Amino acid sequence: EGQSGKTCCIFALKKKVAKNTFVRFQMTLATLNRLRNVKTPRKSATHDIRTFKSHHNNIFHRLQSRVLAMGNNATGSDWTANLITSDEEAARLATSFKTVAVLGIKTERQGEQPAFYVPQYLSTAGVKVVPVPVYFPEVTEILGQPVFRSVAAAAAAGAQLDCVNVFRRPGDVEGHMQDVMAARPRVVWLQSGIRCPEAEEAWARAGIQVVADKCLMVLHRRGLAARL
Repeated sequence: EGQSGKTCCIFALKKKVAKNTFVRFQMTLATLNRLRNVKTPRKSATHDIRTFKSHHNNIFHRLQSRVLAMGNNATGSDWTANLITSDEEAARLATSFKTVAVLGIKTERQGEQPAFYVPQYLSTAGVKVVPVPVYFPEVTEILGQPVFRSVAAAAAAGAQLDCVNVFRRPGDVEGHMQDVMAARPRVVWLQSGIRCPEAEEAWARAGIQVVADKCLMVLHRRGLAARL
């Protein structure tokens, strides 16, 4: 709860900074308009405009730096504890999932690809799979479940996501960072061969556990075997 409260404080501060920045931007526009209407030599007006813009930019960057610094402090210096690197710990996590959103899931027609047979395995193992395909705009259902076009939309529809299992190229992962963040899953799991340090750090700092470059199917099976 403390971690969640701290994260909310960060978002509230960012909202406040955004509002202050917008107000300052309006002041900038008003000042520029006044300068255009004042009958002063062009050189003097241009100098005033540049000085005002520079002042505005300095204020914005100082506020931005304060937000980032407070964010780092608020989430604590131990955010790396949310990066799960141990196979044993990842296996324990895997067997705790009841609902998993699969970002980048494929359809039955691509049944030989991991992006289909991994979630298919999870479904047969009793895990509720929430399909979030990136392609296949005509598809409305995968593995008997309705598809969503974003992870946030799945969460907004009432899905309590334990995990977001990601099947995307490493270079595409960062583009989904905010969408996943908005859904607030307990864990983000990047499949084998997938790493994105920027997104991993952002999620971990937000209090989300992150597993990267590991197969959820393999470690789910290992976790089940360890219970026997």
